[in-house]
Amino acid sequence: MLFLRNFVGQRRGLGLHAPKVIVMSATLDVGLFASYFQNGVDNGGRLPARHLRIPGRAFPVGKHYLDEVIESLSSFYSPRALSLLIDEPQTANTEVGSILVFLLGLRHIMAVESAVRKYGKMLGCDFSDCSRYKILQLHSNLPDGQKELFSPVPRACRRVILSTDVAETSITIPDVKFVIDPGKVNQRIHEPHSRTTRFASCWISQSSAAQRAGRAGRVQAGEYFALFKRDMHKSFRVTRFPGMMREDLQQATLQVKRTVSSASIQDTSRDSIEPPDAAKVDSQLVTYNF
Repeated sequence: MLFLRNFVGQRRGLGLHAPKVIVMSATLDVGLFASYFQNGVDNGGRLPARHLRIPGRAFPVGKHYLDEVIESLSSFYSPRALSLLIDEPQTANTEVGSILVFLLGLRHIMAVESAVRKYGKMLGCDFSDCSRYKILQLHSNLPDGQKELFSPVPRACRRVILSTDVAETSITIPDVKFVIDPGKVNQRIHEPHSRTTRFASCWISQSSAAQRAGRAGRVQAGEYFALFKRDMHKSFRVTRFPGMMREDLQQATLQVKRTVSSASIQDTSRDSIEPPDAAKVDSQLVTYNF
C-alpha cells in the first residue's frame, strides 16, 4: 500500500497520468484508508479519499451476546430451573442448518469434539447417530475435512463444524445457520528480547466478528452467538493488528529491500498505514545487521 501510494504521488507530482486505485473490502476501516490515500485539491490542500458504501444482499443474521443471552434465559427461568436447563427436552432441536463453531486450533477442535460426544446425550443429542448428526473438523492441516465439507448429507442430518478462523473468509459453507464465536484467534507475536516468535490467544477484531457472523447469512437467515459481552465487542480493534506491529520485521525488511533496494527501512516503516514502534524497528535492524 505504501509503495502504491508513493507511486501515485510521484506520477501526479510530475504531471503524468496517475492510475486510479480502488480498494474493496467487506470489513474495511474506511476512516483509516481514506485518510491514508488522500487526494489533492485545486487550492493545494488534500482531502481524504472518497468512498462508497454498497449494501450487501446477505440474509439477516440475529446477533446475540453473552450477557444478553444470560439475561434472556434468566427472565424465563428461575435460578433452580436455569441450573437444570441442561435437562430440558427443548435443547434437542431438529431444525435443519449447520452449526459453525470457531475455535483456536487443532487441539481445541479435538477437545471440543470429545466433550460434545461425551456429554451430548445430557442435552438430548446422540452425536453417535450419524443419521442425525455429523461432526466435521476444519483445519488447514486436515485437507480431508475440506473435502468432506462439501459432501452431501442426509436431509435430516445436522452438521456441527468445528473450525479455526480458516472458515472466516477462506471458505464459504452455504448451509450454515448458526455461528458460535468465542471471540478468540491465534496470532504470531514476536518477542524481541528472546528473539523468538510464539502463538498467542488474542481477542478478534470487530471486522473479524462481522465476517464470522456473516457466515450464517449466505443462503438463509441465521443466528450468531458471541461468547463475549456486547461492551467487550465495542472495545475490540476495528481491524486485526497489522503484521508489522506484532511479528518479526525480518520478512517485511527483506521484502522492502527486494522491492526498492535503496529504500530506508526506518522511513518505509514510519510511512506505512499503521507504523510499528520506531524503537522496535531500530532494535531489529541492529539484530539482523541491516
